[in-house]
Formats: sequence, C-alpha cells, structure tokens
Amino acid sequence: MFVTHPSVQCEISNSVKIWRYMDCMKFLSMIASSSLYFARLNTLGDPFEGTFPKANHEAHKNRHIKTKNYVVNYPHAAKLAAYYLARHFYLSCWHGSDYESDAMWKLYLKSHEGIAIQSTTHRLTESFKSCEHKIYVGCIKYIDYTDQAILNDRGTLNGFDAIVHKRHCFEHEKEIRAFLSLDGRSEETPVGVSIPVNIDVLAENFYVAPTTPDWQFDLFKAVIEKYGIKVPVLRSSLTQSPIDF
Repeated sequence: MFVTHPSVQCEISNSVKIWRYMDCMKFLSMIASSSLYFARLNTLGDPFEGTFPKANHEAHKNRHIKTKNYVVNYPHAAKLAAYYLARHFYLSCWHGSDYESDAMWKLYLKSHEGIAIQSTTHRLTESFKSCEHKIYVGCIKYIDYTDQAILNDRGTLNGFDAIVHKRHCFEHEKEIRAFLSLDGRSEETPVGVSIPVNIDVLAENFYVAPTTPDWQFDLFKAVIEKYGIKVPVLRSSLTQSPIDF
C-alpha cells in the first residue's frame, strides 16, 4: 500500500504525467504478471545511490552515535547505513513530464521495440492498494555532491533522505521514484522484486516506441486485449507528420 513519510515529498500535482519506458520483454512480463518490477538500489549503476554527500559527512565525522547496545563513530555508522540501504531498498523509477521524450526512448530501449507507460502520480499510488508492502513515492532532488549537503527542516536525517537525492548529472531524468524497503537484516536479498499492481489503474495510456514496426504495434494491442486490459494503445507522437494535408 502507498504510505507517506516526512522525508519523502512529492512536489507535483496528482494530474502531472509520469512515464516509464521499457523494452517489449519487460512490458510483456509486467502485463502477464500484473506486477511492477522494483530493482535493488545497488543494481542501478550509480555508486552514489543511497549515500550522503561529503558535506554531510564532514559535519559529523568526529561525532559518536549511541545505539541501543553500543556506541560507534559516525564514519563507521555511515558506511553501515549505506551498505544496508544499497541491499534492502528497491526502486521503480519514472520520468516526470507532460510530453513523450525522444531522449528517454533512446536511453531505455535496447532495441527498436518498446512501450512507455504513461501514468500520473495519483494513478501510481492508487495502483498499490492491494500491496502488502509499504510503498513510498517522491520526487528526486538534484544537488551537487561535491559541495552541497542534504538538508531538511526536521533537524535530523535518515536513510529516506538519501534515497530521494541524486547528483546534478542525472537531472535530465526528472525522476519520480516509488520505493520500498525489505524487512530484516539478511545479507541475501534478491536483485529485484515484483510488486502486484492493478494495470488498469496504473496506466492511463500505452505508447508504442516510434521505431516499432506496424506488426508489433498490432501484436501489443492483441496481447493487451487478451489479458482484458482496457488501457488504450497509442502510436508514438514522435512519428506524426509535421504537415497534415
């Protein structure tokens, strides 16, 4: 189910569009399983995911943290926290935009075929109603990790603050992410988890990649109809002629 957290703020209207671009195999897997894939934090390719900037560490490097059973120094505690976040948090990443993005197609497609799910923040949160996990949804805040610190108005930081911040070099993603934490301290965690969702609630439209051939467009429509999904399947707006005679 969707839940809120003071560290995770979604600063956009529920009516603003969000997009998830994927290749055809991932899309078909989602449709067949009625689930949304969440990737483990440390599989996303950015080593800074789930960490705090240098400025945060500098402010606390001589501090000792008292836990329930013992006292540890801040650097050691910070490393343990980053290690835990990287292996126990799972994310579903979305692109926030009113418009379809040519750059996102090129970034996420491994071939000429694919589909983008066009949704809204409201639809995304509503689609998790039957999920047993607590799901958080928030906008990513982009900062300079070389000289800026992660701050909030509560005075103390936690792992959630690290999850909703990224470096400026990823600002083009305009990311809105849904994420969850697996309970327990086990070292053995899966590389990803599939979370049940209501596809008809989640998706407002499906957009087929501009490079997808006509026969695959028809195949996508047939598959969606076979599974009883009522979401419209549309051709990419990028294929429209600039001149309509």
